[in-house]
Amino acid sequence: MFAKKNFKNYQKNQIGNISLIIACSGFLTLEIFHIFWGIDGFLFRLLMTGFEASTVGAFADWFAISALYRKIPIPLIGRHTNIILRNREKLEEGIVKVVLNEWLSKEALKEKLKETNLVLILNDLFSKCDGEKVVDKLNLYEDEIKAKICEVIISYLETQLEKEELRDYLIQFINKTFEENSMPKKFFIDLGKKFNLINAEKISEKILNLLKEEMIKIKNDPSSNLRISLENLISKVLRKIPDFLKSGFAILQKEPQKLEEINNFLRDFLEPVIDDLQPKIGEIVRTSLKKLSDEELIIFIKQKIDYDLQYIRLNGAVVGGIVGIILALIKEFFHMF
Repeated sequence: MFAKKNFKNYQKNQIGNISLIIACSGFLTLEIFHIFWGIDGFLFRLLMTGFEASTVGAFADWFAISALYRKIPIPLIGRHTNIILRNREKLEEGIVKVVLNEWLSKEALKEKLKETNLVLILNDLFSKCDGEKVVDKLNLYEDEIKAKICEVIISYLETQLEKEELRDYLIQFINKTFEENSMPKKFFIDLGKKFNLINAEKISEKILNLLKEEMIKIKNDPSSNLRISLENLISKVLRKIPDFLKSGFAILQKEPQKLEEINNFLRDFLEPVIDDLQPKIGEIVRTSLKKLSDEELIIFIKQKIDYDLQYIRLNGAVVGGIVGIILALIKEFFHMF
């Protein structure tokens, strides 16, 4: 089976060479018959012109495609060959840009994230895992995991604190709290509002500023009490993850609304991660390409596009032959007058 597959691939990769050999053989054979035996005639001239043009087309495409991969020592023209290696840096940067800006752009990744059922993926993942092994792995990298989760949580909270929806909610909550107070308190609250001593917007702004300051402290000071409390909480959660997930998934299957809410939470949680990590994809691609030697790069590109290039060579021979026959017909037509 393997030998048959390799033979088929070999045949496909030789299509361009076969078309060139057929075009040259046809042209030379017809020229020999014409020169040595004087064979001529309308159909013979059509065929001869067709094979001649086919040979030109096949050779031109052979040269163009060969010029991509290697240097062809022809005066003046040779400096314009070996195109891939001469433009290696541009090619690498072009690939990185396509990956970063199109295939794996932040927008594309976030769009894919919206379409993905993250809870279902986690369920499949943990259903195949040994709970004890998961806990052992988590313990092994606990400090790194805690630090990363803390960064993500802080980044997520900072994003939420900037949202107008939170500010509006705080203002509504403060106003509602004022209205629910008893009559004596309400009187003094209304009096404070009248003289602008009590202002729900100012209070909400102060609360948000205090929370932002705390976020900065947690972010920059690993020894802060809130940071330590957060890391301890993360440690407890990490140890209970396998058992929690196994029981939690079973419950969530019966409550689609909660399932979607958790999915939305996970998506919101992961979006800042995509913003942080997506640029690193470009570095990974760039580093991988840099590791390839010139020969390995040529082989890699050939594996991906050589099959299609062989058909371009075949098309060059066929189209060249057809154009040659058309030109011969036009020529014969004018020779009639």
